[in-house]
Amino acid sequence: MCSIRLFRPKYKLPIHHRRPDPILLRLPVELLEAVLSNLLPVDLSRASRACRQLHLVAVQLLFKTVVLRTPQVIPFICALDSNRELSRYVQSLTMHDHHLQLRDNIEAYKHYSDRISQTIARLTNLRSLTIKACYHQQRPWTHPPSQLPRVLDETAVLKTLFLPALHSPFLASLRSCQLNLSDSETWELGDRECILLHPNLKSLSILGALILAFDSFTEDHRHTTPLTELTLLCCDLSPEVLAKILAVPKKLQKFTFIGAPQGIAWGKRTSDHHERYIDAMKLQAPSLVALNISFWNRRYSHNPPVDFLCFPVLEDLTISPGVLQGNGEHFHDLIPLTSNPFPPSLKHLTLYDVRYLFTLTLETTYVSLLSWWVAERSLPNLTTLTFANPHDYGIPSEPPSGWEAFQGKVAVQRREFIKLRRFPIDCECCEFNMGSWTLGFGH
Repeated sequence: MCSIRLFRPKYKLPIHHRRPDPILLRLPVELLEAVLSNLLPVDLSRASRACRQLHLVAVQLLFKTVVLRTPQVIPFICALDSNRELSRYVQSLTMHDHHLQLRDNIEAYKHYSDRISQTIARLTNLRSLTIKACYHQQRPWTHPPSQLPRVLDETAVLKTLFLPALHSPFLASLRSCQLNLSDSETWELGDRECILLHPNLKSLSILGALILAFDSFTEDHRHTTPLTELTLLCCDLSPEVLAKILAVPKKLQKFTFIGAPQGIAWGKRTSDHHERYIDAMKLQAPSLVALNISFWNRRYSHNPPVDFLCFPVLEDLTISPGVLQGNGEHFHDLIPLTSNPFPPSLKHLTLYDVRYLFTLTLETTYVSLLSWWVAERSLPNLTTLTFANPHDYGIPSEPPSGWEAFQGKVAVQRREFIKLRRFPIDCECCEFNMGSWTLGFGH
């Protein structure tokens, strides 16, 4: 690879004596990119050192999709500092940060996160951003009074980590963002709520955040962003805050709101009146195509049933029978369905059970009711009915009783309900529990 530099001839050979370029180098740039895109990063790195022509293409591919763990963060920042041209190539950045040594020194960690944020802000062509950090929320009441000033200062610093990266006006190309700034505890979204107002973002996912107020929202923000997909996993927020969040997108199409907040012993903001969350979702009812919802904080008694008749284009619904039907005096006594709670547009219905409190007899009930509603044309578009049960109880091999009543119009199936899931990265520290919820004696 280096022979041209080391053994450069003293004179140029006649054209008819020169060796022709390899076939690979005679390919159009588009085809060359397609070929090199199949290489692993280590092979791309080698290709970038082979010759100038391969270098230009290989470097662009190397920096197009960047995945960083803690030891790679600083070298990446230094590479971009030494060659600003590289910033233009980055279209997807995933940062998996576990800088535990710096986390014990809050000032050092702030400097470290600021460097990362400033680097991200320079990525003018960035389309996808994923940040998984090791945020550690301080709890003032667990410290003696003498340490309170220091703890409050650290808390203020933590509330602004990575803020420049999310608030940067230069990230105009950003279309997708995933945030999880904690390993095991709830983290406060704080001023980072500005990501909810990003003018070009289309997909946003947040795990484990405490969203207190959304103070940035004003009436001028109503129906202004192109966000089409919003996922809130294990987040702690009130119905009023959710209503503000859902007022911002022009036409939200997919909404996921599931999972119990992490560290709920010290931060409950979630209401046990789940019907108020449904009311907040109605702000996007004209455009919502897919809903996946659960309510971790539920009252033991008098949970009202909910319906989705005012969602005219809803096609995909995932919900628990306990939430859908509600209950009376006792938690296990579900209110019988007396009318169809689903819109005619519904195509796919998934009913899941977190703790196996609702027995398999419910399958027979739902098959009977849904087959009747399909037959009478109140659910003319239903094609799939799925029952998801906890994996530790096993999944019966035989289909639910009475499924023949659908006469082949609806596919009835069972699948496993996965309680422990990993987000946004397949790593143990990114695991959250979908099977966790609590009961309270509300009024």
